[in-house]
Amino acid sequence: MAKMEFKDYRDDDDDDNRRPVKPEDLKKLERASKDAMTALKEALESKNEATAKNVEKFLADVEEKNAKFARETAEWNKKQEELADAQKKRIDDLELHLATKGGGGGSDAAEEQKRKNFLLFAANGAGAEGLDLKMLRNPYGLDTKTMRTDSDTAGGYLVPPVMEQGIRKAIVENSPVRPFARVRALPGKSVEVRRRLAGHGRALYQGELRTAAVAQSKYGMERVTTYRQTETVEISRDLVIMSPYNVEAEIYGDAMEAFGLGESYNFLFGTGDASPKGIMVSSKVALYVTAGVGAITPADLSECASKLKRGQKPWWFFNRRTLAKLQQMVDSQGRPLWQMPGGDQPATIYGFPYSSDWIDLDNAQSGSNSYPIVFGDMLRGYEVFDTTGTEMIRDDVTKAGEGIIRYTWNRWNTGDCLTDDSLIKLKIQ
Repeated sequence: MAKMEFKDYRDDDDDDNRRPVKPEDLKKLERASKDAMTALKEALESKNEATAKNVEKFLADVEEKNAKFARETAEWNKKQEELADAQKKRIDDLELHLATKGGGGGSDAAEEQKRKNFLLFAANGAGAEGLDLKMLRNPYGLDTKTMRTDSDTAGGYLVPPVMEQGIRKAIVENSPVRPFARVRALPGKSVEVRRRLAGHGRALYQGELRTAAVAQSKYGMERVTTYRQTETVEISRDLVIMSPYNVEAEIYGDAMEAFGLGESYNFLFGTGDASPKGIMVSSKVALYVTAGVGAITPADLSECASKLKRGQKPWWFFNRRTLAKLQQMVDSQGRPLWQMPGGDQPATIYGFPYSSDWIDLDNAQSGSNSYPIVFGDMLRGYEVFDTTGTEMIRDDVTKAGEGIIRYTWNRWNTGDCLTDDSLIKLKIQ
Protein backbone atom coordinates (compact mmCIF):
# COMPACT_ATOMS: atom_id res chain seq x y z
CA MET A 1 0.00 0.00 0.00
CA ALA A 2 1.28 3.48 -0.91
CA LYS A 3 2.17 5.88 1.85
CA MET A 4 -0.68 8.27 2.64
CA GLU A 5 -0.06 11.99 2.98
CA PHE A 6 -2.45 14.55 4.46
CA LYS A 7 -2.38 17.78 2.48
CA ASP A 8 -3.63 21.23 3.48
CA TYR A 9 -6.30 21.75 0.81
CA ARG A 10 -6.78 25.50 1.45
CA ASP A 11 -5.46 28.20 -0.87
CA ASP A 12 -2.01 29.55 -0.24
CA ASP A 13 -3.06 33.24 -0.22
CA ASP A 14 -2.81 35.16 3.00
CA ASP A 15 -6.21 36.90 3.05
CA ASP A 16 -7.04 37.54 6.70
CA ASN A 17 -10.70 38.01 5.95
CA ARG A 18 -11.34 34.71 4.14
CA ARG A 19 -13.03 31.75 5.79
CA PRO A 20 -10.58 29.13 7.32
CA VAL A 21 -12.25 26.20 5.50
CA LYS A 22 -13.89 26.45 2.09
CA PRO A 23 -16.66 24.08 0.91
CA GLU A 24 -14.36 22.51 -1.70
CA ASP A 25 -11.76 21.92 1.04
CA LEU A 26 -14.33 20.00 3.06
CA LYS A 27 -15.11 17.82 0.02
CA LYS A 28 -11.43 17.04 -0.45
CA LEU A 29 -11.11 16.23 3.24
CA GLU A 30 -14.13 13.94 2.95
CA ARG A 31 -12.52 12.05 0.01
CA ALA A 32 -9.24 11.75 1.93
CA SER A 33 -11.11 10.39 4.96
CA LYS A 34 -12.82 7.76 2.78
CA ASP A 35 -9.41 6.73 1.40
CA ALA A 36 -8.13 6.47 4.96
CA MET A 37 -11.04 4.26 5.99
CA THR A 38 -10.42 2.01 2.99
CA ALA A 39 -6.73 1.79 3.88
CA LEU A 40 -7.62 1.08 7.51
CA LYS A 41 -9.88 -1.77 6.42
CA GLU A 42 -7.11 -3.18 4.26
CA ALA A 43 -4.62 -2.87 7.14
CA LEU A 44 -6.89 -4.72 9.51
CA GLU A 45 -7.45 -7.48 6.99
CA SER A 46 -3.84 -7.83 5.81
CA LYS A 47 -2.06 -7.25 9.13
CA ASN A 48 0.48 -5.19 7.15
CA GLU A 49 2.62 -3.29 9.66
CA ALA A 50 3.65 -0.51 7.25
CA THR A 51 0.06 0.12 6.26
CA ALA A 52 -1.05 0.26 9.88
CA LYS A 53 1.63 2.86 10.66
CA ASN A 54 0.56 4.92 7.68
CA VAL A 55 -3.06 4.87 8.88
CA GLU A 56 -2.10 5.83 12.41
CA LYS A 57 0.02 8.75 11.13
CA PHE A 58 -2.78 9.89 8.80
CA LEU A 59 -5.34 9.86 11.61
CA ALA A 60 -2.95 11.84 13.80
CA ASP A 61 -2.55 14.39 11.02
CA VAL A 62 -6.34 14.60 10.66
CA GLU A 63 -6.72 15.35 14.36
CA GLU A 64 -4.01 18.02 14.20
CA LYS A 65 -5.49 19.68 11.13
CA ASN A 66 -9.01 19.51 12.60
CA ALA A 67 -7.82 21.26 15.76
CA LYS A 68 -6.06 23.89 13.65
CA PHE A 69 -9.21 24.49 11.59
CA ALA A 70 -11.27 24.88 14.78
CA ARG A 71 -8.85 27.50 16.17
CA GLU A 72 -8.78 29.45 12.91
CA THR A 73 -12.59 29.37 12.64
CA ALA A 74 -12.96 30.74 16.19
CA GLU A 75 -10.42 33.50 15.44
CA TRP A 76 -12.21 34.37 12.15
CA ASN A 77 -15.62 34.63 13.87
CA LYS A 78 -14.13 36.85 16.57
CA LYS A 79 -12.58 39.10 13.95
CA GLN A 80 -15.94 39.43 12.11
CA GLU A 81 -17.62 40.48 15.36
CA GLU A 82 -14.91 43.11 15.95
CA LEU A 83 -15.37 44.46 12.40
CA ALA A 84 -19.17 44.67 12.87
CA ASP A 85 -18.72 46.49 16.20
CA ALA A 86 -16.29 48.95 14.61
CA GLN A 87 -18.66 49.63 11.71
CA LYS A 88 -21.60 50.21 14.10
CA LYS A 89 -19.49 52.64 16.13
CA ARG A 90 -18.59 54.59 12.98
CA ILE A 91 -22.30 54.88 12.06
CA ASP A 92 -23.23 55.95 15.58
CA ASP A 93 -20.46 58.58 15.58
CA LEU A 94 -21.63 59.89 12.19
CA GLU A 95 -25.28 60.14 13.33
CA LEU A 96 -24.16 61.98 16.47
CA HIS A 97 -22.11 64.38 14.38
CA LEU A 98 -25.02 65.09 12.04
CA ALA A 99 -27.38 65.63 14.95
CA THR A 100 -25.08 68.06 16.79
CA LYS A 101 -23.39 69.84 13.85
CA GLY A 102 -26.30 69.89 11.36
CA GLY A 103 -24.41 68.14 8.60
CA GLY A 104 -23.00 71.39 7.29
CA GLY A 105 -19.47 70.28 7.80
CA GLY A 106 -18.49 73.80 8.84
CA SER A 107 -16.47 75.05 11.75
CA ASP A 108 -17.90 76.07 15.11
CA ALA A 109 -17.59 79.71 14.03
CA ALA A 110 -19.67 79.03 10.91
CA GLU A 111 -22.29 77.24 12.96
CA GLU A 112 -22.42 80.18 15.37
CA GLN A 113 -22.85 82.60 12.43
CA LYS A 114 -25.75 80.54 11.11
CA ARG A 115 -27.43 80.65 14.51
CA LYS A 116 -26.81 84.40 14.75
CA ASN A 117 -28.20 84.91 11.24
CA PHE A 118 -31.38 83.07 12.14
CA LEU A 119 -31.98 85.10 15.30
CA LEU A 120 -31.26 88.44 13.57
CA PHE A 121 -33.53 87.61 10.63
CA ALA A 122 -36.35 86.38 12.89
CA ALA A 123 -36.17 89.53 15.02
CA ASN A 124 -35.58 92.27 12.42
CA GLY A 125 -36.03 90.83 8.95
CA ALA A 126 -33.63 91.06 6.02
CA GLY A 127 -32.53 94.59 6.95
CA ALA A 128 -31.06 93.60 10.31
CA GLU A 129 -27.61 95.03 11.10
CA GLY A 130 -24.89 92.39 11.10
CA LEU A 131 -26.90 89.96 8.99
CA ASP A 132 -24.80 87.92 6.56
CA LEU A 133 -27.06 88.05 3.49
CA LYS A 134 -24.82 85.74 1.49
CA MET A 135 -25.07 83.07 4.15
CA LEU A 136 -28.80 83.73 4.47
CA ARG A 137 -29.32 83.06 0.78
CA ASN A 138 -27.12 79.96 0.90
CA PRO A 139 -26.96 78.93 4.58
CA TYR A 140 -25.30 75.55 4.03
CA GLY A 141 -22.75 76.63 1.44
CA LEU A 142 -24.43 74.71 -1.36
CA ASP A 143 -22.71 74.65 -4.71
CA THR A 144 -24.91 76.95 -6.81
CA LYS A 145 -23.91 75.03 -9.92
CA THR A 146 -25.73 71.95 -8.66
CA MET A 147 -28.80 71.04 -10.71
CA ARG A 148 -31.98 71.60 -8.70
CA THR A 149 -35.69 72.26 -9.11
CA ASP A 150 -35.92 75.74 -7.54
CA SER A 151 -34.07 77.34 -10.47
CA ASP A 152 -35.57 77.03 -13.95
CA THR A 153 -32.28 77.14 -15.85
CA ALA A 154 -30.54 74.83 -13.34
CA GLY A 155 -33.06 72.06 -13.87
CA GLY A 156 -36.46 73.46 -12.92
CA TYR A 157 -37.64 73.32 -16.52
CA LEU A 158 -37.22 69.53 -16.37
CA VAL A 159 -39.91 69.29 -13.67
CA PRO A 160 -43.01 70.97 -15.13
CA PRO A 161 -45.87 71.84 -12.75
CA VAL A 162 -48.84 69.50 -12.67
CA MET A 163 -52.28 71.01 -13.37
CA GLU A 164 -54.92 69.92 -10.91
CA GLN A 165 -58.26 68.93 -12.42
CA GLY A 166 -60.44 70.76 -9.89
CA ILE A 167 -61.24 74.48 -10.00
CA ARG A 168 -61.49 76.53 -6.82
CA LYS A 169 -64.60 78.72 -6.83
CA ALA A 170 -65.71 81.47 -4.51
CA ILE A 171 -69.07 81.08 -2.79
CA VAL A 172 -71.89 82.84 -4.62
CA GLU A 173 -74.90 83.85 -2.51
CA ASN A 174 -78.42 84.71 -3.54
CA SER A 175 -81.71 85.35 -1.81
CA PRO A 176 -83.57 82.00 -1.63
CA VAL A 177 -87.07 83.16 -2.52
CA ARG A 178 -87.95 80.05 -4.52
CA PRO A 179 -87.63 77.51 -1.63
CA PHE A 180 -90.15 79.50 0.46
CA ALA A 181 -92.58 80.47 -2.32
CA ARG A 182 -95.29 78.41 -3.99
CA VAL A 183 -93.85 77.01 -7.26
CA ARG A 184 -96.13 76.04 -10.13
CA ALA A 185 -95.47 74.59 -13.58
CA LEU A 186 -97.33 76.08 -16.56
CA PRO A 187 -98.10 74.13 -19.72
CA GLY A 188 -98.06 77.36 -21.76
CA LYS A 189 -96.66 80.86 -21.70
CA SER A 190 -99.47 82.49 -19.68
CA VAL A 191 -102.08 81.54 -17.11
CA GLU A 192 -105.18 83.36 -15.88
CA VAL A 193 -105.48 83.34 -12.12
CA ARG A 194 -108.92 83.91 -10.53
CA ARG A 195 -109.07 85.76 -7.26
CA ARG A 196 -111.84 86.52 -4.84
CA LEU A 197 -111.54 90.19 -4.12
CA ALA A 198 -114.23 90.38 -1.43
CA GLY A 199 -116.58 87.98 0.30
CA HIS A 200 -120.10 88.56 1.69
CA GLY A 201 -118.83 90.18 4.83
CA ARG A 202 -120.87 89.75 8.04
CA ALA A 203 -124.29 88.21 7.70
CA LEU A 204 -127.00 90.52 9.04
CA TYR A 205 -129.85 89.72 11.43
CA GLN A 206 -133.36 90.66 10.25
CA GLY A 207 -136.61 91.15 12.04
CA GLU A 208 -139.82 89.46 10.97
CA LEU A 209 -141.18 90.67 7.63
CA ARG A 210 -138.20 92.98 7.10
CA THR A 211 -136.40 93.00 3.79
CA ALA A 212 -133.01 91.29 3.86
CA ALA A 213 -130.00 92.88 2.20
CA VAL A 214 -128.61 91.13 -0.86
CA ALA A 215 -125.00 89.96 -0.54
CA GLN A 216 -122.58 89.42 -3.38
CA SER A 217 -118.94 88.33 -3.51
CA LYS A 218 -116.54 90.11 -5.84
CA TYR A 219 -114.06 88.30 -8.02
CA GLY A 220 -111.22 89.28 -10.26
CA MET A 221 -108.79 87.74 -12.71
CA GLU A 222 -105.12 88.31 -13.26
CA ARG A 223 -103.02 87.12 -16.16
CA VAL A 224 -99.57 85.83 -15.28
CA THR A 225 -97.04 85.67 -18.14
CA THR A 226 -93.66 84.01 -18.04
CA TYR A 227 -90.66 85.77 -19.57
CA ARG A 228 -87.48 84.48 -21.11
CA GLN A 229 -84.37 84.56 -18.98
CA THR A 230 -81.23 84.20 -21.07
CA GLU A 231 -77.47 83.86 -20.73
CA THR A 232 -75.00 83.88 -23.66
CA VAL A 233 -71.31 82.93 -23.58
CA GLU A 234 -68.76 82.98 -26.40
CA ILE A 235 -65.78 80.59 -26.37
CA SER A 236 -63.03 80.06 -28.90
CA ARG A 237 -63.09 76.69 -30.62
CA ASP A 238 -59.43 76.21 -29.66
CA LEU A 239 -60.32 76.42 -25.96
CA VAL A 240 -63.17 73.92 -26.29
CA ILE A 241 -61.00 71.41 -28.16
CA MET A 242 -57.66 71.76 -26.39
CA SER A 243 -58.49 72.51 -22.78
CA PRO A 244 -57.98 69.58 -20.37
CA TYR A 245 -61.14 70.70 -18.59
CA ASN A 246 -64.71 70.04 -19.66
CA VAL A 247 -65.29 73.65 -20.68
CA GLU A 248 -68.90 73.10 -21.71
CA ALA A 249 -69.75 71.67 -18.29
CA GLU A 250 -68.02 74.61 -16.59
CA ILE A 251 -69.87 77.30 -18.50
CA TYR A 252 -73.16 75.41 -18.04
CA GLY A 253 -72.64 75.52 -14.27
CA ASP A 254 -71.80 79.22 -14.49
CA ALA A 255 -74.96 79.87 -16.54
CA MET A 256 -77.18 78.09 -14.00
CA GLU A 257 -75.54 80.12 -11.24
CA ALA A 258 -76.31 83.31 -13.17
CA PHE A 259 -79.94 82.19 -13.61
CA GLY A 260 -80.25 81.72 -9.85
CA LEU A 261 -78.79 85.14 -9.11
CA GLY A 262 -81.03 86.81 -11.69
CA GLU A 263 -84.30 85.25 -10.57
CA SER A 264 -83.72 85.70 -6.84
CA TYR A 265 -83.01 89.42 -7.30
CA ASN A 266 -86.04 89.92 -9.56
CA PHE A 267 -88.32 87.98 -7.21
CA LEU A 268 -87.52 90.79 -4.76
CA PHE A 269 -87.06 93.87 -6.93
CA GLY A 270 -88.41 93.01 -10.40
CA THR A 271 -90.63 95.70 -11.92
CA GLY A 272 -93.03 93.38 -13.73
CA ASP A 273 -92.07 94.91 -17.10
CA ALA A 274 -91.00 91.78 -19.03
CA SER A 275 -89.77 90.43 -15.70
CA PRO A 276 -91.19 89.04 -12.45
CA LYS A 277 -93.04 91.42 -10.09
CA GLY A 278 -90.84 91.61 -7.00
CA ILE A 279 -92.00 91.41 -3.38
CA MET A 280 -90.49 94.79 -2.51
CA VAL A 281 -92.28 96.41 -5.50
CA SER A 282 -95.69 94.74 -5.37
CA SER A 283 -98.60 96.83 -4.14
CA LYS A 284 -100.08 93.69 -2.55
CA VAL A 285 -97.34 93.66 0.12
CA ALA A 286 -98.24 95.74 3.16
CA LEU A 287 -95.85 98.38 4.51
CA TYR A 288 -94.86 99.04 8.11
CA VAL A 289 -92.75 102.12 8.91
CA THR A 290 -90.75 102.23 12.14
CA ALA A 291 -91.84 104.64 14.84
CA GLY A 292 -88.37 106.09 15.30
CA VAL A 293 -85.98 107.57 12.78
CA GLY A 294 -82.90 105.68 11.52
CA ALA A 295 -83.18 102.51 13.62
CA ILE A 296 -85.33 99.50 14.52
CA THR A 297 -86.62 98.93 18.04
CA PRO A 298 -88.15 95.85 19.64
CA ALA A 299 -91.52 97.63 19.58
CA ASP A 300 -91.25 97.96 15.79
CA LEU A 301 -90.88 94.22 15.38
CA SER A 302 -93.79 93.57 17.68
CA GLU A 303 -96.00 96.04 15.81
CA CYS A 304 -94.97 94.67 12.42
CA ALA A 305 -95.84 91.10 13.46
CA SER A 306 -99.22 92.24 14.83
CA LYS A 307 -100.31 93.61 11.43
CA LEU A 308 -100.50 90.16 9.86
CA LYS A 309 -103.79 88.28 9.87
CA ARG A 310 -104.03 85.06 11.83
CA GLY A 311 -104.14 81.69 10.07
CA GLN A 312 -100.75 82.18 8.45
CA LYS A 313 -97.40 80.50 9.02
CA PRO A 314 -95.13 83.55 8.98
CA TRP A 315 -91.34 83.83 8.95
CA TRP A 316 -88.95 86.74 9.29
CA PHE A 317 -86.77 87.25 6.20
CA PHE A 318 -83.56 89.34 6.31
CA ASN A 319 -79.78 89.11 5.83
CA ARG A 320 -77.08 88.16 8.33
CA ARG A 321 -76.12 91.78 9.06
CA THR A 322 -79.68 92.40 10.19
CA LEU A 323 -79.64 89.17 12.21
CA ALA A 324 -76.54 90.40 14.06
CA LYS A 325 -78.44 93.57 14.96
CA LEU A 326 -81.53 91.68 16.13
CA GLN A 327 -79.45 89.27 18.25
CA GLN A 328 -78.17 92.25 20.22
CA MET A 329 -81.63 93.68 20.94
CA VAL A 330 -83.51 93.16 24.22
CA ASP A 331 -87.03 94.08 25.29
CA SER A 332 -87.99 96.42 28.12
CA GLN A 333 -87.38 93.61 30.62
CA GLY A 334 -83.86 92.95 29.34
CA ARG A 335 -84.84 89.72 27.60
CA PRO A 336 -83.25 89.06 24.19
CA LEU A 337 -85.55 89.05 21.19
CA TRP A 338 -83.56 86.23 19.59
CA GLN A 339 -84.30 82.89 21.23
CA MET A 340 -81.93 79.96 20.92
CA PRO A 341 -83.21 76.75 19.26
CA GLY A 342 -84.54 74.07 21.56
CA GLY A 343 -85.07 70.40 20.69
CA ASP A 344 -86.39 70.15 17.15
CA GLN A 345 -87.54 73.77 17.13
CA PRO A 346 -85.57 76.44 15.20
CA ALA A 347 -84.28 79.68 16.67
CA THR A 348 -87.00 82.33 16.77
CA ILE A 349 -87.58 86.08 17.07
CA TYR A 350 -90.71 86.91 19.03
CA GLY A 351 -91.67 83.26 18.61
CA PHE A 352 -91.45 83.20 14.80
CA PRO A 353 -88.74 81.35 12.81
CA TYR A 354 -86.49 83.27 10.43
CA SER A 355 -84.22 82.97 7.40
CA SER A 356 -81.12 85.16 7.40
CA ASP A 357 -80.00 84.25 3.85
CA TRP A 358 -81.77 87.05 1.98
CA ILE A 359 -78.63 88.95 1.11
CA ASP A 360 -80.30 91.31 -1.37
CA LEU A 361 -82.34 93.03 1.36
CA ASP A 362 -80.93 96.14 3.06
CA ASN A 363 -78.99 95.95 6.30
CA ALA A 364 -80.70 97.03 9.52
CA GLN A 365 -77.69 99.30 10.12
CA SER A 366 -78.27 101.18 6.84
CA GLY A 367 -80.44 103.81 8.50
CA SER A 368 -83.34 105.78 7.08
CA ASN A 369 -85.22 104.74 3.92
CA SER A 370 -83.90 101.17 4.01
CA TYR A 371 -86.04 98.03 3.82
CA PRO A 372 -84.22 95.37 5.85
CA ILE A 373 -87.05 92.96 6.79
CA VAL A 374 -89.94 91.10 5.20
CA PHE A 375 -92.43 89.30 7.46
CA GLY A 376 -95.16 86.89 6.46
CA ASP A 377 -96.26 83.61 4.95
CA MET A 378 -94.21 83.36 1.75
CA LEU A 379 -95.94 80.18 0.61
CA ARG A 380 -99.27 82.04 0.46
CA GLY A 381 -97.89 85.42 -0.46
CA TYR A 382 -95.62 84.78 -3.46
CA GLU A 383 -95.92 82.38 -6.39
CA VAL A 384 -93.27 81.30 -8.91
CA PHE A 385 -94.32 80.02 -12.35
CA ASP A 386 -92.05 77.88 -14.57
CA THR A 387 -93.00 77.14 -18.17
CA THR A 388 -90.33 74.72 -19.40
CA GLY A 389 -86.93 73.39 -18.54
CA THR A 390 -83.67 74.98 -19.65
CA GLU A 391 -82.86 75.20 -23.36
CA MET A 392 -79.28 75.33 -24.66
CA ILE A 393 -78.39 76.50 -28.17
CA ARG A 394 -74.88 75.90 -29.51
CA ASP A 395 -74.13 78.21 -32.44
CA ASP A 396 -71.09 77.08 -34.44
CA VAL A 397 -72.03 79.11 -37.55
CA THR A 398 -72.49 82.80 -36.74
CA LYS A 399 -68.84 83.39 -35.85
CA ALA A 400 -67.30 80.36 -37.51
CA GLY A 401 -64.83 82.54 -39.43
CA GLU A 402 -63.43 83.80 -36.13
CA GLY A 403 -63.32 80.34 -34.59
CA ILE A 404 -65.89 81.27 -31.94
CA ILE A 405 -68.73 79.13 -30.59
CA ARG A 406 -71.73 80.86 -28.98
CA TYR A 407 -73.62 79.08 -26.24
CA THR A 408 -77.04 80.45 -25.28
CA TRP A 409 -79.23 79.16 -22.47
CA ASN A 410 -82.92 80.08 -22.18
CA ARG A 411 -85.65 79.40 -19.70
CA TRP A 412 -89.07 80.93 -19.04
CA ASN A 413 -90.47 81.83 -15.63
CA THR A 414 -91.94 84.65 -13.56
CA GLY A 415 -93.15 85.44 -10.07
CA ASP A 416 -95.84 87.62 -8.48
CA CYS A 417 -97.77 88.31 -5.29
CA LEU A 418 -101.36 87.14 -5.77
CA THR A 419 -102.79 87.84 -2.31
CA ASP A 420 -103.07 91.09 -0.36
CA ASP A 421 -102.72 89.98 3.25
CA SER A 422 -99.79 87.56 3.54
CA LEU A 423 -96.62 89.69 3.49
CA ILE A 424 -95.39 92.89 5.19
CA LYS A 425 -92.20 94.78 4.46
CA LEU A 426 -90.56 96.92 7.14
CA LYS A 427 -89.14 100.33 6.32
CA ILE A 428 -86.86 102.34 8.60
CA GLN A 429 -88.16 105.88 8.84
